[in-house]
Amino acid sequence: MVGGLPAGRQGESLIYLKFSNIKRKHLGFTLIELLVVVAIIGLLSSIIAFSVSQARMKSRDARRISDMKQIKSGTDLYFSTDSGYPDAAVWTPGNMLTCNSVSIMRIPDDPSAPVYHYTYTPTTEANPASGCGTTVRKGYKI
Repeated sequence: MVGGLPAGRQGESLIYLKFSNIKRKHLGFTLIELLVVVAIIGLLSSIIAFSVSQARMKSRDARRISDMKQIKSGTDLYFSTDSGYPDAAVWTPGNMLTCNSVSIMRIPDDPSAPVYHYTYTPTTEANPASGCGTTVRKGYKI
């Protein structure tokens, strides 16, 4: 043993002696290290939150497009069943649209339903026809 080191480690004796005299008072991370880690985690979480909100927005838009296609198909079925479009009185989102006890479609509601709803406005004409147990109209707007 040379200089307090095993025989094969004499070249490290200077480094060993230099660091053996230093006593570490605190074990753990420094404030700067912790702040850097917190900043990195915050940056990553904000990026993830942004991408998730974008995906939700695209999902809602895709559902709205699908709902509009469903409304068009359902109102076309209603028209072919009784030669007219439903009156506003039977248009309640979430309920079934029926004609002579035949279910045509479930009236969809907007994906952000408590805030927004699809608005159905039938055309107003002087002499509306009757059919499906209610008044039928010649046109509509969503």
